[in-house]
Amino acid sequence: MEIKLDLIQKINDLDLTQIAARLVRKNRWTQKRVEVAIMEYRKFLYIAILRGAVEPSKDIDEVWHNHILYTEKYAKDCAHIAGRLIHHTPYDLIAVNGAICSEACDACACEDKPGLKDTMPFHILLNEYLPTDSVNDSFKSN
Repeated sequence: MEIKLDLIQKINDLDLTQIAARLVRKNRWTQKRVEVAIMEYRKFLYIAILRGAVEPSKDIDEVWHNHILYTEKYAKDCAHIAGRLIHHTPYDLIAVNGAICSEACDACACEDKPGLKDTMPFHILLNEYLPTDSVNDSFKSN
């Protein structure tokens, strides 16, 4: 898969300091946890833009929720990096063959659950979309 360096740069250009400060203040996260979560969130955005349905980790989801709270900034940031709004769908309740599956992707078994193939956990997709450490390490942590 071709690495989109221009997209990585756009994502790295996002100013997420306000979100980072809120995570420290409201969630009482350590600075290190915030830095790791924001770096992972930037990778998540990259994959979400290229692929679509991606299930975030809990920390990525928390960063995403906090980003969305700043609605005007979130809309502008999405327009800048993706040209569109990146919609959030709750992944804990995903319809599977007309029923609600609250155990979506448990134990990384998406392939075995009809209807979930389009939604894959972030950690499974990471090596497919960002296969080398040098590219992986190019995302900012703040």
